[in-house]
Amino acid sequence: MMKQRNIYVDCVDTPELLMHDYEDQENPIISLHAILGISGYQTMRVEGKIKPLEVVMLVDSGSTHNFLDYNLAKVLKLPYKRGFRKEVTVANREAICTADYYKGVEWPVQSVRFITNFFILPLHGCDAVLGVQ
Repeated sequence: MMKQRNIYVDCVDTPELLMHDYEDQENPIISLHAILGISGYQTMRVEGKIKPLEVVMLVDSGSTHNFLDYNLAKVLKLPYKRGFRKEVTVANREAICTADYYKGVEWPVQSVRFITNFFILPLHGCDAVLGVQ
């Protein structure tokens, strides 16, 4: 007999954020744990799927936005947008630049479908970082 699993998601739409384009938002921040793919007290690893590929995602409350690994982005061949150059601040105060992002990427986790945007960055130890955006 399988145990029933419940997932509760509380979504709040913020109209002023919905009206702005993804590239117009503040400079993103990614935690050092997330960019290195290390689990910590602010992170949780989940397995998901983007297109046909199984991916390891790091849910990270220390990151402000979602990030997709550069190498995975090349493999997926999703259409990306080129925006204004953004400096992504790493928690150790270093900055990494990116101008590319994916808009409206669909990915399921445990039969729940999500559609989010991802900045493209070189990540280590995970395929994607899900921030608190």
